[in-house]
Amino acid sequence: MNLEYLNTYLTVVRIGSFSKAAKKLFITQPAISAQIKKLEQELGIRLIERGRSGITMTYAGRMLYHFSEYVHHEYSYMLQDIERTRDKTLDELNMITSPVCGEYILPGILSEFNESRALTGVNLEIADSLKVIENVQNGIYDIGFCSTIVESPELEFFRVAEYDIVLIVYPGHPLSDQKEISLYELSGESIILREPAGVKVGDTKLLIEAGLDLDQFKQKFVTGTMAGIISLVESRTGIAFLPYVVAKKSEALGLIKIVKVKDIKLKRGFYFLIKKGKERSRLLNEFVDFIRAKTSPKE
Repeated sequence: MNLEYLNTYLTVVRIGSFSKAAKKLFITQPAISAQIKKLEQELGIRLIERGRSGITMTYAGRMLYHFSEYVHHEYSYMLQDIERTRDKTLDELNMITSPVCGEYILPGILSEFNESRALTGVNLEIADSLKVIENVQNGIYDIGFCSTIVESPELEFFRVAEYDIVLIVYPGHPLSDQKEISLYELSGESIILREPAGVKVGDTKLLIEAGLDLDQFKQKFVTGTMAGIISLVESRTGIAFLPYVVAKKSEALGLIKIVKVKDIKLKRGFYFLIKKGKERSRLLNEFVDFIRAKTSPKE
């Protein structure tokens, strides 16, 4: 199937007009019509119905549209991969990181590396930990930083940092002045979580495995970001458990209080990951060696 014809089909459907699509693609309207007709002939079915109000996709047309989008994205990824391999001396790191690693761990690492090896630039994408792992494994990004590890023969993980998970409450909370509390004292509180209780990764899973009973809480709020959790605690919506590296700044500003829980001791690891056997630029090899020198493998 002709990729050019698929791109033409995508453009026509998105714009909703043969004439406007022709202008956008810098070809004639008859050429547009001919390409769509060839697709219909190849598939043996009508893809687009034309009417006074514009164009409408048939059921088969919608199927082809979704397929064309997929092909377009995969083709774009392929071009990016090829472009990155053309010049192996390119002074740019292509990486993906989870939000916490990107905000609290990565800046210090990049700053230290940049002192010995000046970087032209960093191509950085933010995603949740599972997306980080997926994108590195699929070769879309060269390296990743995340707070979760998985069993994979294709990936290698290195622990770059580790922090305690701490309980935070708002100033003035009945527990805020206590040096140490027990888990049972949290009964009846409202808790703010980053992930729902059923997820297979993340801080919520760690807390449940450590013995925290989520049923003891009056209310459970779920928000997708650490900043969102802190904001909800500051506004007296509830209490929360967070990595100390995330909570310490807000505590120093007097916005929250950290309370020690004697029944539970948790640590959150942060990891650097690479795909084994993938071709690397000179810069990327230097960065991987830099990370390896500071850490040890974590399988």
